[in-house]
Amino acid sequence: MKRSESSFYNFLPLAVVLLLLLEQSRWVSSCDTTQINVAGGKLEGVSQKSIADGSDYCAFKGIPYGKPPVGELRFRDPLPAEPWQGVRDAKSYGPQCPQFCMMKQQVVGEEDCLYLNVFTKKADPSLKRPVMMAVYFGGFIFGSGDDSFYGPDYFMRKDVVLVTVNYRQGAFGFLNLKDKHAPGNQGMKDLVLALKWIRENIAAFGGDPGSVTVFGQSAGGAVAHYLAISPMSKGLLHKAIAQSGVAINPWALPHPRAAEIVYEICEKLGNPIKDHAQIMDFLRTVDYKKIIDVQRQLVPYPQMAQMAAFPFSPNIDAESDNPFFPDCIIKRSTAGAHVPLMIGHTNREGISFYRLGNYEDFNKDIESQIHPYVVMVPKHMYGLADMSGEKLKSFYFGNDKITAENQDKLIDLLGDAYITEGVHRVVNWQVTNGKLPTYFYRYDYDKGFSLSKMELKSSAKGAAHGDELSQQFRMNMIEKFTGAPLIKDGSIDFKMMERIIEMWVNFATTGEPNPTKTDLVPVAWEPVKDGKNFEALIIDEDMKMDKVNSLLNRYST
Repeated sequence: MKRSESSFYNFLPLAVVLLLLLEQSRWVSSCDTTQINVAGGKLEGVSQKSIADGSDYCAFKGIPYGKPPVGELRFRDPLPAEPWQGVRDAKSYGPQCPQFCMMKQQVVGEEDCLYLNVFTKKADPSLKRPVMMAVYFGGFIFGSGDDSFYGPDYFMRKDVVLVTVNYRQGAFGFLNLKDKHAPGNQGMKDLVLALKWIRENIAAFGGDPGSVTVFGQSAGGAVAHYLAISPMSKGLLHKAIAQSGVAINPWALPHPRAAEIVYEICEKLGNPIKDHAQIMDFLRTVDYKKIIDVQRQLVPYPQMAQMAAFPFSPNIDAESDNPFFPDCIIKRSTAGAHVPLMIGHTNREGISFYRLGNYEDFNKDIESQIHPYVVMVPKHMYGLADMSGEKLKSFYFGNDKITAENQDKLIDLLGDAYITEGVHRVVNWQVTNGKLPTYFYRYDYDKGFSLSKMELKSSAKGAAHGDELSQQFRMNMIEKFTGAPLIKDGSIDFKMMERIIEMWVNFATTGEPNPTKTDLVPVAWEPVKDGKNFEALIIDEDMKMDKVNSLLNRYST
């Protein structure tokens, strides 16, 4: 401390001095180690400042966890990354996995994309802090673990180690011929390999390899649920959080036309072959950008968004020598997760799937406008053999036609069909058959930034699919357009961010999201005990526990 500063403090009461020093300490970097050793070699990270509170944290980016899946390794199970010589620069994110960028209208990313990022307040091996691995949204066809939508700032307010990760998606991660030549699930196996990397290396960052929570939203939520029920990942994660996505949602189940999609890709690439060995040999020689471009043509984006008709998804891969999911997904979901589970959805999920102006198409033939599994689920899961699109429509509209005046009911139909019904079914199975606690929430807060409403120019009331993400992660891509942070200190958005981060980190730390009332979260969050009328935490300006009537009751009456 300089002499002039010392003289200043001499004139202040002791209590004031202590308060000033405490406040000053918040702005002192806690990231005093940016160079660490992991199994692959030495890493040089960077100290970054959190937008949330001005504190510093350590960022180690672009860490390879898998060998580049190129050439003969394309469409194959991932292999661990090879070690490197010298100090590896870990100050920049690795490339995204190949995907079509809607904003740029072009293929982006590279096949050499199996990288992860680690963020920590202090890279001290003597610390054993909970680890949270975030998996991004994107329908199994796009997304990345960089800070475009997954900036770590808000989580870095807490004593937790955050990991974000890239994994193969689209054809490169989930191409499936249902045999030994292409059993699929390479993307899921990438994530298992990332979890193995965490187990081996995270202690160097101050993380506890025995306390790993996987969490994600939408496809990321389905991934978290898949990992919580897969035998391959057992023991690698210890808790899971599934936000608006589970393995049994229509779009997350094995695609009904998986092999036909591969044939169509080959045909569009000018080689209409059906022999599976020849198909794989051929596809390993094609420029990856051409495969992504053809993949994009399979289902036009508006149709894909409305029907949740993603062309690729996880699947049963019993034909694999090392299966991620060797048997029935429904059966394993019914048995319950092998880790404690936190799960929930927003109150108006369907806002994100609803596209304006096609009422007549829905009235004429609703089954042509929705995912085919939406009608199949009630038939097979609830014994409703006579279920049809028209009968499903009658649940929401009675004898009325779908119009602009009752579009809110269409929003509810789509949200229930694509997200809520599956989430409720998993909660029911967890309570009925599971042996570990399940915490259920409904996110109702709709005053914050909404990516869905911005994209669709929607003024619909309620929280859309993914609205909670802006309270979890700093979205740098959006801030580039707005020119300002999405969350400002002192706002209700900031308070909601504090609440969500506290509850998510509490769950990762103790397995209980909010066991007692606090000033920030003035309600104790209870686990679900009733499989049909769920005990639920309603996340809104006014937090409360309430009962949520399961959608399963609708089909059973």
